[in-house]
Amino acid sequence: MVIEALNPNGPAPLYHQLFILLQEQLKNEVWKPGDKLPTEDELCSEFNVSRTTVRHTLARLEQAGAIERRPGIGTLVAKPKIKELLLTNVTGSFAGRYSGNARYGTKVIEKGIKKASKEVTEKLDLNGNAQVIEISRIRIVDNDPLFWSTAYVPYDLCPEFIHKDFEAHSFFEILKDDFAIVPSSAVRTIEAYTANHLDVEYLGVKLGAPMNLVESISFLQDQNPFEYSLNHYRGDRSRFEVLISPGMNHR
Repeated sequence: MVIEALNPNGPAPLYHQLFILLQEQLKNEVWKPGDKLPTEDELCSEFNVSRTTVRHTLARLEQAGAIERRPGIGTLVAKPKIKELLLTNVTGSFAGRYSGNARYGTKVIEKGIKKASKEVTEKLDLNGNAQVIEISRIRIVDNDPLFWSTAYVPYDLCPEFIHKDFEAHSFFEILKDDFAIVPSSAVRTIEAYTANHLDVEYLGVKLGAPMNLVESISFLQDQNPFEYSLNHYRGDRSRFEVLISPGMNHR
C-alpha cells in the first residue's frame, strides 16, 4: 500500500494514512538514520492534520522502532535493526552471522580461569570441582555496541585457550584452528528482559530498555556440551532470523 497524499474522506483513518506515508519516506531515505524529523507543528502544517493525529502516528512509528524521541533534541530516525542468522548458524565468525557490509569489532571485558558455578556445571555437565575459562566481551557493529556476552569453556578441554586473542580472532575459529574443536549442534533460547546496570554500562542503553537474552549451549559430535554462553542483545538494534525447511527434525 503506497500513499502519496492523505485523503480525509478515505476509508482509513488519517493517522494510519500518515503512518504509511511516513514509513514509505523513511524506507526511501527521505530522512536517513540519525536525521531529525520535522517537528509536530511542521508535520501538522505539511499534511494539514491535527496534533492528535501527528502524535498518534509518531507513537506508532516509535513503537515500530522506526524513530526515537529524545527529550530536548527532538524526533530522530532510528538506526536499522541488525539481522543476525543466530538460530541457523552453529559456528562462524561474529561478522559472518550478519548480512550487509557493516564494520564489526570485539572488546574483551574480562577473561580468566574460575571454578564453575552451579549453573555452568549443570549446563556443561561437569563435576563439582571443575574449572572453566570465562570470557566476557562486547560485540560492536559500526562503532555501536550491539550485545555483550559471557562464554564458558571447560578448562581441561583446552587450557591454552585462555591465552588467545579474542579481539582479533573469532572464538569458534580459535577452537577449530588451534584445538580441533568443532561444534556439531547447538541449543539456543531467547528470552526478553529489561536492561539492568551492566547493560547500561556495557551497551549505553537506558535502565529498563528492552533487551533479549540468548542462552546458547554448543555440543561436540558425541553430543557432549563444550561451550555455554549468555548473550545480552539490545532490543532496539537486533532481530533474529530462523530458517525452517521440510527436512529439519522437529521436537
